[in-house]
Amino acid sequence: MLQLLGADPAAAQSYLWLIVALPLAGSVVNGLVGRKLGKANVAVVAIAVMVAAFALSLLAFAWTLEGRVLHFRGDTWFRVPGPDGRALVSIGWGFVVDRLSATLSLVVTGVGTLIHVYSAAYMEHEDDFGYARFFTYLNLFVAAMMTLVLGDSLVLTFVGWEGVGLCSYLLIGFWYTDQQKAFCGRKAFVANRIGDLGFLLGVFSILSIFGTAEYAQVASALRGVTSDTVLASGVFAG
Repeated sequence: MLQLLGADPAAAQSYLWLIVALPLAGSVVNGLVGRKLGKANVAVVAIAVMVAAFALSLLAFAWTLEGRVLHFRGDTWFRVPGPDGRALVSIGWGFVVDRLSATLSLVVTGVGTLIHVYSAAYMEHEDDFGYARFFTYLNLFVAAMMTLVLGDSLVLTFVGWEGVGLCSYLLIGFWYTDQQKAFCGRKAFVANRIGDLGFLLGVFSILSIFGTAEYAQVASALRGVTSDTVLASGVFAG
């Protein structure tokens, strides 16, 4: 794989978005046409995208062992200009892989792949629609988790957090005709919404102080901020 990318970390950076996009694509395919594909093909699609995401995560991890930090930068989502034309608030998106996020990527995609393989047989009793629906949720869960792990800003981390919360609700309450399972799904959903409040307060406080939620920019600006302010924002965001 390193030879395929020409041993170039810049090329490796350009592939980071696929670690999120591949499970998301599997979720979309199985969600839209999974019922027509049949169980065997649904499992193939769901597992194949996970194996590919794991391979890319392994590649990114190999670069971090050399002390590199990979950063894929996307476009700016929105920007609020100030009176002087400079941005008061700038929200962009991108993915960062350092040693910590690379390790977590391997855990999420590696263990996630094994879960998908196990689930292919475990869910065999479901009808075609239920089978495709389960793997749609499972692929989507991995995509959301990878967004949370690799996001280069608090805003993108929050998007991943919301996605994980939604998928937790869908998977826990998968057999929604069972009252107990449906109740547990709703309970998980409500608990996550409580956590959202603190998260959002932290994000808004950091945006108001720094004008950005990107981790690298916030870290570089920390020297000019009092420790009490940083502590308050961190308590909310954490």
